[in-house]
Amino acid sequence: VEEAELAPADLAEPEDARGPDARVLRQALRDHDVAAIERWVDQATLAGADLASIARLRAVIDLLRGDFANAEARIARAGDEAGPKPLLAQAMVALGAGRSADAVRFALRALALSIRRGDARGTSAAYHALAACYRAERRHEDAEALMRIA
Repeated sequence: VEEAELAPADLAEPEDARGPDARVLRQALRDHDVAAIERWVDQATLAGADLASIARLRAVIDLLRGDFANAEARIARAGDEAGPKPLLAQAMVALGAGRSADAVRFALRALALSIRRGDARGTSAAYHALAACYRAERRHEDAEALMRIA
């Protein structure tokens, strides 16, 4: 998925990531800087960050390395499917693994949940994810229509 479509931060940034450290993480995610993300994850883990968020970040690292099987396993073990970010992470893992139908299902669930919660950033991220899924399925007109909404 291209950075312009969906930023990894939309998938994995911990809900409580604030301050200068959060800026470091956001930049590392935008730059796909695996080493910097790993350093941030290690520090956040030691500081007691939310383990589900950490698992999503580790899954993003796996995705950036092209290790889709391990990314899928991490997402499955995280077991925190209640929010849009975990669903978006599952969508991107499924998409990376070539399972676009599963990716669409996860992205649609994330979109519905984000809309229901009134989460504008989550809604936009879900539209971007869904557009990426549609592009993978060669549904370019549908993807472009979504991007106009996002």
